[in-house]
Amino acid sequence: MKTDFKSLTPMSLVFAIFFTICFYQNQSGIAVFLFAVFMNLISIWLFRKYEIQTKKADYLYMAGILLLGFLSVITADFKILFLNHIMMILFVIAFYLHRCFAYEGWDIPEYLTKFLSIMFGGITKIASPISDLLKVIRVESETKKTRNAVQAVLIGIVIAVPILFIITGLLSQADAVFGYAVNRLIRNITIPEKLIEITIMLLFGFFLFYCGVTNLFSTFEKHPKKTNRMGEPLIAITFTSLVGLVYFFFSVIQVIYLFAGLNRLPEGYTYSAYAREGFFQLVAVCLFNVMLVVFCFYYYREHHVLKISLTVISSCTYIMTGSSAYRMILYIQEYGLTFLRVFVLWVLALIFLTLTGIVLAIFYERFSLMRYYLICFFGWYLLFGYSHPDCYIAAYNLNHDQIEGNLDVYYLNEMSADAAGSILHKRKELNSKSDLSGEERRFLSTTESYATQIREEAENMDFRSFNLSIYWADIILSME
Repeated sequence: MKTDFKSLTPMSLVFAIFFTICFYQNQSGIAVFLFAVFMNLISIWLFRKYEIQTKKADYLYMAGILLLGFLSVITADFKILFLNHIMMILFVIAFYLHRCFAYEGWDIPEYLTKFLSIMFGGITKIASPISDLLKVIRVESETKKTRNAVQAVLIGIVIAVPILFIITGLLSQADAVFGYAVNRLIRNITIPEKLIEITIMLLFGFFLFYCGVTNLFSTFEKHPKKTNRMGEPLIAITFTSLVGLVYFFFSVIQVIYLFAGLNRLPEGYTYSAYAREGFFQLVAVCLFNVMLVVFCFYYYREHHVLKISLTVISSCTYIMTGSSAYRMILYIQEYGLTFLRVFVLWVLALIFLTLTGIVLAIFYERFSLMRYYLICFFGWYLLFGYSHPDCYIAAYNLNHDQIEGNLDVYYLNEMSADAAGSILHKRKELNSKSDLSGEERRFLSTTESYATQIREEAENMDFRSFNLSIYWADIILSME
């Protein structure tokens, strides 16, 4: 399917303008939600323009885009906002794949191949706006003479730019007077910094939309070559059985010693050393197991013994995931919560869901593993983002770590406005006390900059960047 330069160019300009208005020096607030609404509207126009039929799940994807946009309105956590921008890109690509391709019969490798081609294929179309413009000029030129003249002028400009740059530099060094005149001329040319930034964003938005759509429709209905399960199952049975035996032995030790040990640590170990020593290795093994099971499931021919072997590996991975989560919980009980520790627990939950999907697919042929993974991945992120990690991190640390104990005041001081409820409530509680300890005074003085930052963020908000989390935190602060 070919794109139409005359209709695609105006929409690319509209996209570039709206993209710049929403995101220029702005990462959160109402503008991001409005951009999500705009993405749905421009997608509807695009699909109608190229007569792509609607599908039942369209509204679910569009609702997901709106939920991602709204999340940027109700959170001030820059980590969530950063992830949110990435997820919006991924979700829009998933929506376009769903709408433009009949992917129901694809397996996960096929889907990922097409997904990556849509995500990065636009780079190969970077010259498409210029080439399409030249085609239009060639077609609409009244005479061959006019067409040749236009092409000649454009080619001449392209050739002249690098030549002028080189010879001007050489002549500036050859003659001091000429060099002084050129330098003075360049210094007198002042371009506002904001104008440069806005121009770059406009160009980026234009090429992003134009090249992305061109790449999408250049591969429209060109399905990836379906891979057949042609691998010899005996090979997979052999190595998965040996791997499963090691995992089974490890899992037995975990069940008998770790889970039944009632929190007893090996002699000479601290919580920190115990949690750190094995945690990252276990997470790496869990991720490897997921990839191993998925690879065997899609590459090797079906065999009942292979199914059993993969089920054993998956079951042992459940135990490893539980062991990783248990170690992290031990660490949290000793040292409190941080964003990274919370994020790791959520990732372990995602690994659990991933394993559950592959186990179901092993025994139920009609189970759509790819659709299940899409729901799990995006649903998992929405739950994580909307849970406001900073909010319960601050609440947990303030409730479980006494001011006199291990509370990391400086970490609290760097948290987003999402944590304002817990932090400002503690400040209000301490301000009402007449007799404060040294640590409590340190808490008040240290978190004063946190309160000041919220006031400044609230004062600097405009319509585009209006954020409910900051607005609500400012109201709480005014009641302090």
